[in-house]
Amino acid sequence: MSASCCRFDGTADDAIAAARRALARDGAIFLEQPEFFSPGRPVLALRHADQLDEAQRAAEQALAYARQRGATPELVAAYWMNAGGAWARGELATAEADLRQALEIARLGRLATSELVVRALLAGVLVLRGELTAADAEIEAAGLGGVPATARIPVFAFSIALAARGQLRFAQGRLEEAAADLLELDRLSKGWGVIGAPAPPARICAARVLAAVGEHERARTKAEAALAHARRWGAPTLLSQALRTVATTTNGAERLALLEEAAAVVDSSPARLARAEALADLGAALRRVNSRADARAPLREALELARRCGAAGLARQTFDELQATGENVRRWTPIGVESLTPSERRVAEMAANGMTNRQIAQSLFLTVKTIETHLAATYDKLGIHSRRELPEALGNFSTPPSVPS
Repeated sequence: MSASCCRFDGTADDAIAAARRALARDGAIFLEQPEFFSPGRPVLALRHADQLDEAQRAAEQALAYARQRGATPELVAAYWMNAGGAWARGELATAEADLRQALEIARLGRLATSELVVRALLAGVLVLRGELTAADAEIEAAGLGGVPATARIPVFAFSIALAARGQLRFAQGRLEEAAADLLELDRLSKGWGVIGAPAPPARICAARVLAAVGEHERARTKAEAALAHARRWGAPTLLSQALRTVATTTNGAERLALLEEAAAVVDSSPARLARAEALADLGAALRRVNSRADARAPLREALELARRCGAAGLARQTFDELQATGENVRRWTPIGVESLTPSERRVAEMAANGMTNRQIAQSLFLTVKTIETHLAATYDKLGIHSRRELPEALGNFSTPPSVPS
């Protein structure tokens, strides 16, 4: 059984075993199947099984091979894999930077389908970063402002487009449009079952939008089916998402119990954003039943996590909830590495790897003054004073992966 089949029909343990078989022999799959999606399936399976460190090592291996070969489709795929891992871990600025790199390569290589997929995924990250106007611009640039022509777009790409546009419309409050996209995504997923990013599966997306438009009975049916699947699958992140979705269809003690379980199952998960979302939902629910004192602890942690993930949209919502409990909170804006723009992050990584300002400027076709400005902004956001402190402040993500021998 392949990793992609296990991903949807078996259990997380099945998928992990299949993915490891596919990735054996020092990741030879990335050399033997040099195309956009197929070699990424075991990496995707590992991510959905919450094996994020293992998935990231495989993605870095794919990127190392792609850089060595210099093949455009492989580079796009490798950056997509890296971005997905960063997204799953809640490192949204890193995910954005990787997707922008993939987008530039796909655009220069005239890989139309790959460009559409990457733009859609980038829009999804921008929604989480609270940049709805920028996300809308990516949807328009991909030609997805209206209804995409399914006959001209592969089902994989079309489904990712539906997921991204549906989530954007949901965030914009355009609920009827969001429902149309996410219900169609759910219908399509019954045949093959993948979104292709660390976003919730199609059934969960559909249930959430149905609850938002007031169709609680249909929402409950889909949410309970998603929960049954998540329990069978056995990975904490999916289970937490499903529990939170069922909670949107109920009230009172049942809702609180579901949200408490949703937060508990990702208590030690490497998926920081999933934990932030669960804690934010729990804190908001507690506040709404007038348990304001009890709501503060989960909301405080959710706000801290959301800020560190660069999830400005969630951070702002959680900030508002925390203030509504009577607590005085000064800031909600992102902090740390995830507050860096993609340009700041790229310059900082190059500086951390020992390049001078002049070398960075020449490499990126920028002025030395621009590099100095980027670095000054980076030092301020990271709370450091010199480039010597950059490697530690960046979390040692600055060193490029090497090709396995």
